[in-house]
Amino acid sequence: MNIRAYEVLEFGRIRERLASLAETDPGKARALALEVSDDKERVSRQLGETTEARRLDDEGEAVALSDLPDVAPFLDALGIEGRTLSVADFIALFVFAGMAKKARGRLSAREDDLPKLRALTQKLPNLRELETELSRVLDTEKNDLRDDASAELAKLRASLGRLRQKLQKTLDRTVASRDNAKLLQETIVTTRNGRSVLPVKAECKSQFRGIVHGASASGATLFIEPIATVELNNEIASVLDRERQEVRRILAALTGRLRPSLPALTEAFEIMTELDLAQAKGRLSASYRATEPRLGEGLALVDARHPLVDEAVPVSFHVSGKRRGLVFTGPNTGGKTVALKTAGLLSLMVQAGLHVPASSQSSFPVFRSLFADIGDDQSIASNLSTFSAHLAKMVTMENELELPSLLILDEVGTGTDPSEGGALGTALVEHFIARGALVIASTHHGLLKAYASTTEGIDAASFQFDPETYAPTFTIVEGACGRSLA
Repeated sequence: MNIRAYEVLEFGRIRERLASLAETDPGKARALALEVSDDKERVSRQLGETTEARRLDDEGEAVALSDLPDVAPFLDALGIEGRTLSVADFIALFVFAGMAKKARGRLSAREDDLPKLRALTQKLPNLRELETELSRVLDTEKNDLRDDASAELAKLRASLGRLRQKLQKTLDRTVASRDNAKLLQETIVTTRNGRSVLPVKAECKSQFRGIVHGASASGATLFIEPIATVELNNEIASVLDRERQEVRRILAALTGRLRPSLPALTEAFEIMTELDLAQAKGRLSASYRATEPRLGEGLALVDARHPLVDEAVPVSFHVSGKRRGLVFTGPNTGGKTVALKTAGLLSLMVQAGLHVPASSQSSFPVFRSLFADIGDDQSIASNLSTFSAHLAKMVTMENELELPSLLILDEVGTGTDPSEGGALGTALVEHFIARGALVIASTHHGLLKAYASTTEGIDAASFQFDPETYAPTFTIVEGACGRSLA
């Protein structure tokens, strides 16, 4: 798709609004990078998905995805030979697999009323074996490996349990001792450097046998490991080290076993991201009170509103059939530019699979190229005048035009002598229509107004104003040339 109009038509603001309605970070990123397509079949499918997602959301039955983990970093790591995933990584993959299975099941029975979303989710690969493998070793409540993830881990953790129980009893006896009561700041057990210690008054250090592991900020308290627990703490440290080694071994082996599942996981990630994007499109449709338009050969806007203009006045006009061009005339601030932008922006939205704020009777072609020359947009860096900047854009349009194409030309022929501008504007409109493009333009030039009113294949339309107050009414009258009040 050859697009030169994203910025001037503010398609980026539509992307941002769409991203705000996605539930996952990958979905938001995909919304911000949303592109239009010139594949009619794809556009039709995506519009249908948006319609179904809107229906699902209206029913309160949208698939909840806010808790779906972003597994992209873990998939990248899984693809690197020798890289080992962490327990947290595996738990994220386990949750992801479960939510993908739930999404697939949620829409499996909706073939009649949600065929496109069902088709999307039915492509989700079966991750049951992966779920089973992970559930065998993961304790998701503790965010840790299960004690029985391996026989060796079970043995080590049982040993740790016995040693810690023995350590606790020894510490309890030490704290409860009458001789020690007057030496302790508090009768609590704390930890320093992985060792169990007691808070001893600094002035009583010589009376309490043990190893000092630190002091309080004031220096009034020393944290001392009682001599009676040193050996137990040593044993615990040794078993903990062996446990860490066993955990690393289990995770490395598990990573290796899951690596063949990378293609399936990647496919599931793509589909779940697409589902999030489709549901965001459905929410955007609802927020704009939008509809799914028809796809056709001509452009016909029926009660179309600009999605970024508050309280926009609906407009209706068409460039279809024998009419290949439409030239708007009328007062400044009367709505001409908004109408042009509405046609362009809504065309982009349709080809991105988005509903548009217009009647469902509206019709849009699937363009291969769309150009918009709106406003001065003077190139300061190139030191171009307004006229030269417009002319440079016309050259770009001529060189890059691919049919079917839509050209939106605001104040065509502006920036030069009115008589020359009128002739140039007329020649440009005539040329691009002859090339086969649809052209929507606005003008103050009488020559172009007359040309549009008298030439077959192109018509004039006027934005009216109140004859008494001269206030714009934003009403289009086709076949009429309005005064510009310039």
